[in-house]
Amino acid sequence: VQLCLPNQQSWLLQVQSWLLQVKLWLLQVQSWLLQVKLWLLQVQLWLLQVQSWLLQVQLWLLQVQSWLLQVKLWLLQVQSWLLQVQSWLLQVQSWLLQVQSWLLQVQSWLLQVELWLLQVQLWVPNQQSWLLQVQLWLLPVQSWHLQVQLWLLQVKLRLLCRSGTCSRSSLSSGSCCRCRSGTCSGTSLSSGSCCRCQSGTCSRSSFSS
Repeated sequence: VQLCLPNQQSWLLQVQSWLLQVKLWLLQVQSWLLQVKLWLLQVQLWLLQVQSWLLQVQLWLLQVQSWLLQVKLWLLQVQSWLLQVQSWLLQVQSWLLQVQSWLLQVQSWLLQVELWLLQVQLWVPNQQSWLLQVQLWLLPVQSWHLQVQLWLLQVKLRLLCRSGTCSRSSLSSGSCCRCRSGTCSGTSLSSGSCCRCQSGTCSRSSFSS
């Protein structure tokens, strides 16, 4: 074209300049597109990191749920054990009542024997020495019977304690908590072997006195 049109060199130079500008603009557009691609890759990487974090949170929540289920199972086992202990205590109380009933029958029998001996004394005044020996023989039996009754009463009173045990600073004494040191805490007054609450109510391990 330059050879055919020697007078059009300026026009051709302008066209070449325009083409160079277009090429430069295309290069800038390509650079911008590359930057956009890089930004998109960074966004994708950030999204992958967020997904990984969310998966870790879900895993942690699943572990917490598993731990809570284990705690619930342990609490159910503890409740079952407490129910078994309560059933055992009721059985012990029933047994103690049966023993007490038996002891009352024995006591009734002993009273009948004493009454019979008194009648024999009245009927046979000359046999007083023999009757005295029989009475002396019955005294150890009566003493043993009273000791057994006292022991059963102590056991029954211990079972009447609401929680079954007292605090570290007191000993179980029937329906109350007897202080080991002989004095009571700041919220109670000393009342014999028990602690009488100043406010009128007691803790879970004792009754109001």
